[in-house]
Amino acid sequence: MIIKAISHKGANLNYRSFIEYLFNQNKQGHSKDQWRIVQNIDCVSSDKDRLEEAFVNNAKLKPRRKGSVALFHILISASPDSGATPEIMYDLTNYYLQIGNKNNGLVVAALHTDKQHLHVHIMQSGNAFGSGKSTSISRKEFYQIREDFERYQIEKYPHIKDIIYLPEYKLDISQNHSRFTSDAEYNIKKRGHNTDKSYLQSLIENAFENAKDRTHFYSLLQSNSDVQIYERRGKPTGLKFNNRKYRFKRLMDEHSLNHKFAILDRLEELSRLQNNPERDGLER
Repeated sequence: MIIKAISHKGANLNYRSFIEYLFNQNKQGHSKDQWRIVQNIDCVSSDKDRLEEAFVNNAKLKPRRKGSVALFHILISASPDSGATPEIMYDLTNYYLQIGNKNNGLVVAALHTDKQHLHVHIMQSGNAFGSGKSTSISRKEFYQIREDFERYQIEKYPHIKDIIYLPEYKLDISQNHSRFTSDAEYNIKKRGHNTDKSYLQSLIENAFENAKDRTHFYSLLQSNSDVQIYERRGKPTGLKFNNRKYRFKRLMDEHSLNHKFAILDRLEELSRLQNNPERDGLER
């Protein structure tokens, strides 16, 4: 599963917009599959006013420093064909919080079922409950949490093959080279050398890892001076490198690529709501 974390800074962060987005009935659905998780907040999950008040008051305990993180938004997303169910996502989310919220932040989480891929949005406060201590972790720690999450997933739900971060489970090009590489490229890779495609694949993965939305994703790719994005019918289609064009669909599995773009679109939607809550009709 894809696990992505975005940090939000600023003393005047609009917590209410996040809460409204997480609990949007059109995204959560109205079925028995709907669930929410609240940690370190003494109220029911339906009390939006109390949830907002808890985040606002807790944030006041954090020392004001330029660039300090006020909120973490974590997204856990299963691929459409993973076999994950709402019950499985509930268990996996609780396990993520067990290993990923050891610094005791305020947490609100909700499952969204409005797309083909089940996904969970998590709000985590930038400082610990009742304390000014930061809940931030290092990038190395975050990577370790993702790997531990997948080990738990494999042990508990071996039928779900949605594994991304564990080195031992990553795609072995030697088993799939016919789809993504020519025989010549495969032989180069086998000798331990990088191909142009493998270089571009790494750029795409790194850009997605750091992107806050689809526009930011393209901007990060374009920041590499030796790479250009080319378009067809006004739509970004692939990368131009060393006078050759490589379509995104040739560089990555199409299902994986669409899944990643869907996540970036969700992040962009939430960012838009955060910046324009009244225009988008958020309840108050």
